[in-house]
Amino acid sequence: MISIKALLTEKELADQFVASLKKGMLEEKFFYWFPLSVRAWLDLCSDGAYRNFVRSRSLIATSAGQIAALLPPGQIEVVSIGSGQGDKDLLILQALASQSRKALYRPVDSSQALLEMACGLAQEAGFSAEGMKADFARSDHLTLVDTNRSAPRLVMMLGNTLGSVDPVQMAATLGKHLMPGGTICWWMVSCTGPRPWRATITR
Repeated sequence: MISIKALLTEKELADQFVASLKKGMLEEKFFYWFPLSVRAWLDLCSDGAYRNFVRSRSLIATSAGQIAALLPPGQIEVVSIGSGQGDKDLLILQALASQSRKALYRPVDSSQALLEMACGLAQEAGFSAEGMKADFARSDHLTLVDTNRSAPRLVMMLGNTLGSVDPVQMAATLGKHLMPGGTICWWMVSCTGPRPWRATITR
């Protein structure tokens, strides 16, 4: 069974979609809302033509073990902001497992379909997963994500998710939800160059 808590309802998304159309500008979250949009996104990621996805996934695959080694011993809660379908997150979960670490996976996204995929992928690989359907651009939603502080957290924004928010404000907001030993990790790949960018902040 896939467990997903909803802070953002489909009715809210529909109302926001209509409001965005009236303003003549669609917010990025709507690109992954419709089933056909989700299918188009998955096709784009799988055909190798979307170089940003290929480069960012390659960077994560190369660095996952290093990131896992930076984290404190014991159980770790892995919170992925803008998780999408979760295939990049799985690389981190597998790196933790290879170091005999227990990971609790909590993907956060506004797309119900992608959240189901992320949780399902993690569960098939043997990890505990609970999704959170939320708008991560809203600070009140991020606050409500903060429900279990019994374990250190790795808070991740992978790929180009960071490009849709104010990175300084997001770092300050996420930092409030870390226990001592918790870590914020970003990976972002520029469209204009081959070199990926990454940063980690540990409390």
